[in-house]
Amino acid sequence: MNLCQQCHAQEDHAYLCERCTLQLATMLDQLPWLLDELDARIQRLDKVSIGTIGRTRRPDELNVIDFDAAETARKTRKTLTHWVITVAEKHTGRQPSALSTVDTKTLAKWLYVNVHAIAQLNCAGQLYHDVHKLVGGDTERKGQLVKAINRQERHFAGPCPTVTGHDRSGDEIQCGTTLYADIDEKTVTCPTCKQNIDVEKNRLKAAVDRDLLPEPKLLEVMDNLGERISRVKLYQWIREQRIRPKGWLHNGEIVHFRIRRGDPAVYSLARARKLRNREAQRQESHAQ
Repeated sequence: MNLCQQCHAQEDHAYLCERCTLQLATMLDQLPWLLDELDARIQRLDKVSIGTIGRTRRPDELNVIDFDAAETARKTRKTLTHWVITVAEKHTGRQPSALSTVDTKTLAKWLYVNVHAIAQLNCAGQLYHDVHKLVGGDTERKGQLVKAINRQERHFAGPCPTVTGHDRSGDEIQCGTTLYADIDEKTVTCPTCKQNIDVEKNRLKAAVDRDLLPEPKLLEVMDNLGERISRVKLYQWIREQRIRPKGWLHNGEIVHFRIRRGDPAVYSLARARKLRNREAQRQESHAQ
């Protein structure tokens, strides 16, 4: 008499009980659909949220690739290929050929068709475990494929507006820490001053202030303000870390990390103006 390798129930003739065999079949049956959804995520053909409003990507945006999802797809294929080879060898004594030409969904379908043969093998419990990691259970839905498909990106929520003091002129000094939040978060806690900030309200304020700008736009705005600085000077400040990236511009949204190599960094206009004014004052004092 055996024990089910998954739930440890008594089982006479197999390594998975009937209930766990049925659950394995259910998970394997879900894999082709999940793989289609993952492929859509890889090509970023799904809907992307900007703030709380969803939109469908334009045709010129369809070349964007989610590299994290692509890596999940690669690992999934490697796992399924391993199990197809293992099951075939244990069940028939022969190794299947030309699997490199077989798509990943077909591998999943082959395992589904042979689920009762799998239950008879002493590796059934480990196969169940690996498939469960990919798909997740009926309630928690936390499988690796689900997480890759539904991955949330942290988006710019504006600089922290909390007043931390006043300068010599009596003007307010704000915390200014750049905040990021998940798409569905209503509030975010500032990591510096620990205050809870309303994400949507602060994001709208930041949009009005237009403080964070990519380098060409920052130089243009500074010029329009009559506070021109050269590109060489800006690069010097960046090298000296006197002004640092506050995020990266990706598909019109400021995000916390660079997603694609070509995503430009954004810098604080207020910080650039402050640096420029300091240098102007220093030059005036030297001239006197």
